Amino acid sequence: MKRTMLIETAKALIAVLYAASDLFKTIYARLLYRFTKQRTDKHLKHLSPHLAIEKIVYIKSSDLSSFVTNSEGETLSGRTLFNKTYIKDGEWDTYTEPIIPNFYHKSISYRTIMQMFQEGRSRYESDDYERFETIYSQKQLERKFDQLQNLFQSMKENGYKSQKDLGVKRRFHPDKVNEVDEMKVVIDRNGRFLKVQESGKHRLAMAHILQVKYIPVYVQGVHCLWAEKCLEKHGGDVLSAINTELSRKDVSVDKQRDIPVIAQDSG
Repeated sequence: MKRTMLIETAKALIAVLYAASDLFKTIYARLLYRFTKQRTDKHLKHLSPHLAIEKIVYIKSSDLSSFVTNSEGETLSGRTLFNKTYIKDGEWDTYTEPIIPNFYHKSISYRTIMQMFQEGRSRYESDDYERFETIYSQKQLERKFDQLQNLFQSMKENGYKSQKDLGVKRRFHPDKVNEVDEMKVVIDRNGRFLKVQESGKHRLAMAHILQVKYIPVYVQGVHCLWAEKCLEKHGGDVLSAINTELSRKDVSVDKQRDIPVIAQDSG
């Protein structure tokens, strides 16, 4: 009993330290930006991910049709690409593939949802169940798949809600700068949303099955050329220009006026 309490206390303390560290980095980044913001190439490429960027936006599901890969066809990690800066130049957005049908073969999580809710397989026949069978206990597995079942039903009845709209608190993690558990995307040089390796593959598959029109995404980073276009278009400083353009891409108002198109159950 005492050991369990000590472990839980240690976990709570670590979470507080991570939160304090994240807060300090955010304050430092904002102060630095305030005194150095200018239209320079160096500044563009060193925009800290700790700054107050409007990263979570609702977009049309049809606007997320591709995912970004490397030259070998492996899905890229947005967290690795943008671990130190929110803006990155280079050719990282050169290789992309269509989500449908390729993501079915690339992502076990995406494929599992398709197997369960479109192909009619039981959870025990899904790839995710087989993958986690040797990692989790039976009770943990059942809880995990119950959550997926509940999420699918909730999305079917209410559409795809962001974690903020669902009232979920932000969780701090040393490797996940200011992140929340939303579907992760990046923006390429032409302003296209591209799916990356991180979170949201289960939810993306559910949205496709249910034909949900609007989905919330978390923009992990953007291409330098797109940031420059934002600056040319809106003026001011690059942070404000990016926020302005992201807010224009956000269809939250439209989402509230429209009813998500949901596929009807057969029978």
